[in-house]
Amino acid sequence: MIGVIVASSILLFSAVGLGYFAARKIPLLLLYPLKEEGNSPKEVFKRILGRVRESRAMHQVASPDLLLQNLLSKTRIAALKTESKTAQVLEKMRKKSQEKNGNSKFTDDYWKKLRRKKV
Repeated sequence: MIGVIVASSILLFSAVGLGYFAARKIPLLLLYPLKEEGNSPKEVFKRILGRVRESRAMHQVASPDLLLQNLLSKTRIAALKTESKTAQVLEKMRKKSQEKNGNSKFTDDYWKKLRRKKV
């Protein structure tokens, strides 16, 4: 029962406080102009669109020739990097294969030695 009374009193005091602040601030808010110049969504959109049109990236995309050149050069760079990595992997594999073949347990005279031991 006491909890309900405390909660109700807190609700009442907070509602009175909000009403007080609203009564003090509403006259100040009414003094502001309804529409400020330069801040309408349409004007903000126009400014953003103008910046996008002037950007360096837009100039590169606007010309199909430049776009194709950039795309081909990036593709060539990626192909060269891939080729380089592939060559490195192949070289490592060849070295491992040579090490494996060079240090094998079966030499040319292995079978001769094995036959001598049996006899």
